[in-house]
Parts: sequence; structure tokens; C-alpha cells
Amino acid sequence: MAGLIACLIIIEGKITRNFRAKILWASGYAVILAGAACLLTPLGLSKLRDTPAWCLYCAAANTIVLLFLYWILDTGLAATRHGFVRATGTNALLAYMLAYVAYFNPTLFRLTADGTEGWYGVMRALLFAGLVLAMTIVLTRFKFRLQL
Repeated sequence: MAGLIACLIIIEGKITRNFRAKILWASGYAVILAGAACLLTPLGLSKLRDTPAWCLYCAAANTIVLLFLYWILDTGLAATRHGFVRATGTNALLAYMLAYVAYFNPTLFRLTADGTEGWYGVMRALLFAGLVLAMTIVLTRFKFRLQL
């Protein structure tokens, strides 16, 4: 439900069509979600147990990420839309499945960021995401597509 509301605010423009107003509405919505999460944190905060506080923190963060991606792809940097991101957007199922191929192949598994933390883990995750993106671009250029 939180994603639907964020989508109505940012993508659909049901509440406002002005980008500056979308920023204000989405930021306010994220603050409300984070505030509710802060109030519920004393009851427990756990990803594994799917506590309400965890879900609300994630919804607030995802609202901000959606706003940022909307700005990059639709209003801010239009040149990026036709760049390296386009192959992943047009062949998203392939990109999704390629990430799981690494977990089944022992040689490729070493490239994933599993078992790491801190900046080293972040850098490995970015490297792995870049590798999946590059493989998706190459396979898409060779007309390899996954469809439902």
C-alpha cells in the first residue's frame, strides 16, 4: 500500500503535476512513514521478523529512492534514459535472472557481496551490479530476451 501511495504521488501525478510539489509531497510522506517507524521502534526492529517499524523504515527509504530515480530518468538526466539503463529496462527479466546465475556457479559466487560488510561489501555489491548490467547489455545486443 505504501508503494501504491508513493506511485500515485510521484509517477501518476494524481495529487500534483508540478515536480517541485511532487518533491514536497513525497518527502512529507517519507517523513510521516519514518516518524511512524520511530514511534513503533520500541516494540522491536527486525528484518527477519518483519516488524512494522522495519517495514515503515523501508517504505520511507523506498519513497525517497523512487523520487530520486524518477528525477534521474524522467526529468533530470534524460540522456541517461537512452544510455546503459535502457537495456536493463527493456530486458528486466534477464537482468533479474542473471543475478541468480552467480549463486549457482561456484566461480561466479565469489563475485557476489555475500558475507561482506562495510565499504568493502558496498564496493563488491556495486561491482556485481555493474557486471550484471554489462552482461544484460551484451546479451540484449545479441537479441537474447526473456519474456513471460
